[in-house]
Amino acid sequence: MARLPRIEYAEQVKKDKILHDIIQADKAEAKHRENMEFCTDVTRQLIDFALKIGEYRQLTENLIPAKTWREWNALFVANKPFFDDEILAEGENGQEQIDGKLHAQTVLQDESLK
Repeated sequence: MARLPRIEYAEQVKKDKILHDIIQADKAEAKHRENMEFCTDVTRQLIDFALKIGEYRQLTENLIPAKTWREWNALFVANKPFFDDEILAEGENGQEQIDGKLHAQTVLQDESLK
């Protein structure tokens, strides 16, 4: 008689461990994705900054004025776009990110129902 609860308990522990491993893997994947997005954004921002500087130097053949340099640095630190067409693209990407999050939530809910 005592073996049945012990076996059930062992099975429940195995199921809990599997669930825990899945949750931990999902968290690790989400953290990795978040870090990759951050690194990608910073890299793109640095490239935009370099392009803006190159464009200015090519057009004027002069050094960048201190005021303009400070404004561009402020844009970089605030993570604001340097070019006008990026502002339009951000609006479109924001909706895609929201749709992606909703899809991920739906998948998680479907998995939890199984």
